[in-house]
Amino acid sequence: MAGWKIARLEVVAKGFAEDFRWEAGVLRYQQTFSATSTALPAQAAPESVQGWAPIDDVPPLRQR
Repeated sequence: MAGWKIARLEVVAKGFAEDFRWEAGVLRYQQTFSATSTALPAQAAPESVQGWAPIDDVPPLRQR
């Protein structure tokens, strides 16, 4: 466990990220938008994640 890292996914506007799974070294998940009855597949390779941070760090609030 000492080698594990945690990443936060960007907030899905008015939706949810769910059904997380690892396949061939890639994190795959579903983006679900209930208001529009839309579900989109998404993925992230660990080497593409920039700015790894400790799990206890609070993400900055986004300005609209």
